[in-house]
Amino acid sequence: MEFLFSVDLGVKTGFAMYNSAGKLVWYRSQNFGNKVRLKKAIPWILYPDKDINYLIIEGGGPLRKIWGG
Repeated sequence: MEFLFSVDLGVKTGFAMYNSAGKLVWYRSQNFGNKVRLKKAIPWILYPDKDINYLIIEGGGPLRKIWGG
């Protein structure tokens, strides 16, 4: 099964995981407080679940670059 991980970009960030049928698997939000804490958390956000096939990021600006974009 494939999974899509969606991120609403910001220091106050929202996440959602969808399966290949388009069904919401889980969601949550997190306030990281600042850019440095968010940057340190990105590997922990993305890599615990190795089944992420697609990453969608909503937003832009300086925070977009720390996600690798």
